[in-house]
Amino acid sequence: MNIKPWFSRISAFVLVLLLSLTAFSLPANALVKDSATQNALEQLLTTNECNGCDLSGVDLSGKDLYGSALVDANLSGANLSGALLNEAKLNRSNLTGADLSDAYLLGINLKSADLTNADLTDSRLSNADMSEATLSGATLTRAELEYAIIS
Repeated sequence: MNIKPWFSRISAFVLVLLLSLTAFSLPANALVKDSATQNALEQLLTTNECNGCDLSGVDLSGKDLYGSALVDANLSGANLSGALLNEAKLNRSNLTGADLSDAYLLGINLKSADLTNADLTDSRLSNADMSEATLSGATLTRAELEYAIIS
């Protein structure tokens, strides 16, 4: 009886099985995170409300989020460029490193929000409440700040 072909088939099967288990077990936590983020994103887009949600790194560029409620939300690294966020409530939200360039933020509530290193280039912030917001490293080039509260 020749054992070599049988042994090599078993070895190949075990190797593939081990590689598969390793490959699929490593991203399991990432899938849960992505699934939770996806659920939060769907909640926001369906109800226009997602207070306390983790939406870090999501792409909301160009989305109409007029009047949305995102109090205490994590939007760090999110792409909100060109988004419509007029009258939205983002007080105490984390927007560190977020891209808010060319966004419509008229009358937005950003009170106590963290906008560290956020890009607000060409954004419209008229009548925005940014009192007690952290703006260190934020880019406000050509941002419209008429009647905005910054303290």
